[in-house]
Amino acid sequence: MTKSSLIIRGSVAFFLFFIHLISLSQINTGNGLYSEKIHLTSNGKKIERNKFYYGEVIKVHFENLTGLTEVNEYVFPGMSITVVNSEMDTIFNNPDLYKEMTEGVNYKPLQLTATLTCANPMHTNNDYTLLIHIWDKKGKGTNDLKMNFQVDRNPKFVIENKSASIEEIYIYSPLKNSVVNDNEIVLGEKIYYVFEGISGFKLKNGQISAGMSMNVKDDDGKIILSNDDLIGDKLFSEKEFQSQITASFVMSGMVVKNPIEVELIIWDKYSKNKIKLTSQLIILL
Repeated sequence: MTKSSLIIRGSVAFFLFFIHLISLSQINTGNGLYSEKIHLTSNGKKIERNKFYYGEVIKVHFENLTGLTEVNEYVFPGMSITVVNSEMDTIFNNPDLYKEMTEGVNYKPLQLTATLTCANPMHTNNDYTLLIHIWDKKGKGTNDLKMNFQVDRNPKFVIENKSASIEEIYIYSPLKNSVVNDNEIVLGEKIYYVFEGISGFKLKNGQISAGMSMNVKDDDGKIILSNDDLIGDKLFSEKEFQSQITASFVMSGMVVKNPIEVELIIWDKYSKNKIKLTSQLIILL
């Protein structure tokens, strides 16, 4: 059974100073605080890249952090995270991820983690720099990571525009609570195709009238789902329409030949303008 729907989301101390070139895109600088290893993960898997997909959640792990001043076997780290664009404008800042941890931590070995969500106000086809600053709240030690990265659109999407444009498209899975970038889903998993920042659709009386069709077929060409218009007669304000349009899709109780192809077309009912997305999914049993 296949379903689809639309949703309109003071002691004296000796400090060691070092500069560690992790990669061409990452530089780690320490002054008293040292991390044995720094690595990135996405969806729980280690990655070694600095190109991230829109909507992807990246975790930065500082393993076995040492050098923090101990007070009754507890340490008190602080960590700030900042993202700047290519013009060095700050687009995101959290001054202390561990602000609420007032009683300190006594984990050994100590691992600290920062989370980077590559979403608005970040956008695809742009370069950014991540700055993470760790400091000792009971001492003077610091550790800094600088990482350049790019935000890109899922390369498995094929997008065709006719006098219209879109800022972002991605697939979201509530089950995984994350964006689906490998295009693999399990049988029965509900996913959402999310469209943000659509422009080029005409206004009449301050409203937009749009249609959205969904067609799904397997690798043999067998039609699994076909819906001519998920939106129907609904009208949108320009702000609502450009904010986010979402179509959901779930497969259950079916065995299909992989990959399946999903085609979504959003068209302007007041003109001939439209956006077409074609993507492939692998259904895991």
